[in-house]
Order: sequence, then structure tokens, then C-alpha cells
Amino acid sequence: MFDVDGLLRKYFQYIFFLFAIYLLLWGFTEYKIIFLSLMLGTAAGSLNLWLLARRTKKIGTGKGKVRSSGTFIRIGIVLLAAMLASKFPSYLSVIPVAAGVVVTYIVTMIAFAWHLRKRGEIV
Repeated sequence: MFDVDGLLRKYFQYIFFLFAIYLLLWGFTEYKIIFLSLMLGTAAGSLNLWLLARRTKKIGTGKGKVRSSGTFIRIGIVLLAAMLASKFPSYLSVIPVAAGVVVTYIVTMIAFAWHLRKRGEIV
């Protein structure tokens, strides 16, 4: 069985490392719009990851029937980030926001594959 809290903690360590890189690049390059947008997208993706892990943990404990509109909330978070980017085009861009959301899921897949490889379940 997988420890959801341990995996989530590891994912957030990697994502916070990416945030630090984005922040440094935002501060020291002229591509401020791109890196600020990546930070917003990664924050939205991280919130989605946290909500999904919380729901998975509730279902895994078997505490009765869990009702929620989790998918709509996660889609709404991404739409809110995209709307913020379109509302403030002088500070944010929509494409890097979308890329930032996807980065969270890519980090999750790579870290999970690395975890399985360390356990010897994949070659």
C-alpha cells in the first residue's frame, strides 16, 4: 500500500524547489511574465493535487460515502487561473499558466515512477 501523505510531502518538496527556481528566474531575467505565469499555474496545479490527495485519503479510510464536486472545483481553479491571466495580460500569460498546471502533474508522474523503481516494481 502507498503512503499518500508521504508521497504528497515528497511531491510538494519537488514543487517548492521548482517554485524557488521560478522565483530566481523571475527576479534575474527579463522574462517576468513567463515565470510569474508559471508560478500561478504551478500554484493552481499544486492546489488541485492537494485536493485530489485529500479526497483519495478520505476514500481510502472508508469513512462512509464521500460526496463532493471535486472535479468541478479542480477545473474551476484552473479556469480561475486562466481568467486571471487573461484579465491581466501585462503581468501574466495564459500559455505559461497552463504549462504550470501541467508541470505539477509531470512532477507527480516522474516522482511516482521513481518511487516505484526504488521499490523494484518497475525496471
